[in-house]
Amino acid sequence: TAGLFIHVVSVFSCFGRIIMHTGAMGKTRIFSPEYEEFLVPHSLHSNLLRKAKCNLAHNTSIIRQYRRKQQTIDRFLVDDELYDHLSGTAERNAADRRNDGPANRTRADSTVRF
Repeated sequence: TAGLFIHVVSVFSCFGRIIMHTGAMGKTRIFSPEYEEFLVPHSLHSNLLRKAKCNLAHNTSIIRQYRRKQQTIDRFLVDDELYDHLSGTAERNAADRRNDGPANRTRADSTVRF
């Protein structure tokens, strides 16, 4: 029973971290409705994990992630495209050129690993 308890706690802890780092508890959708219907359970999990890893790799703050809306994912994107799509890098670079404001600050280094 202790082994089962440890297994359940670790699985739900990992899943909770994925939810936090993907912004899944926010008001906005992670995936477009059309793309979401296309996903099966294992591809849904792998897409959530890829988004969480992308946010971690680019030091996206969890708090700022919920404050600032990220773009919904509407198709399969490779890792480099995923970060550009989520962060709106092209749009932000254009705004910086117009001096509309500074880029978002990043979070401090995290020890969270998936």
